[in-house]
Amino acid sequence: MTPAPDQPNATGSALAPAPGDPLPSLVVPVVDEARMKVLTLLLHDPNPIHFDPGSVVPVGDDRRLVTQGPLSLGYLATMLAAWAGAEDRIATLDCRYLTNVHAGDAVVAGGEVTSLGTDTTGRRVAHCAVWLEVRGGARAVQGTATVLLDAPA
Repeated sequence: MTPAPDQPNATGSALAPAPGDPLPSLVVPVVDEARMKVLTLLLHDPNPIHFDPGSVVPVGDDRRLVTQGPLSLGYLATMLAAWAGAEDRIATLDCRYLTNVHAGDAVVAGGEVTSLGTDTTGRRVAHCAVWLEVRGGARAVQGTATVLLDAPA
């Protein structure tokens, strides 16, 4: 992912977005089943829909594993951190789940700047709409984020 003009580079230069600007998308070509199973272990998540295809309630003939919510949020956080130049610039991320993401799905994390402002310490912030779409355009996750435009002190 290459930063657009006025977007951060590896040195974390200041952002200069405007309301309506799109955030650079993060494309995940395949949600990897093996990585989902590892995340299940790391999270101590006992829900079998993340590791046992036989436990997934089928939709048609689809018995693919369902991703964990934190994995979907992680895609959004990764997209925001890449745009902002660092993970510590994500001040808030508030989302709701709309549909499941399954092993093997392709997903795209995206968003847009909705407004600009300042936080309680006077630092510039961008308020953003964010979403995670499954191939075909169905929104799986939707929410808002606040990103620091100036490097944290």
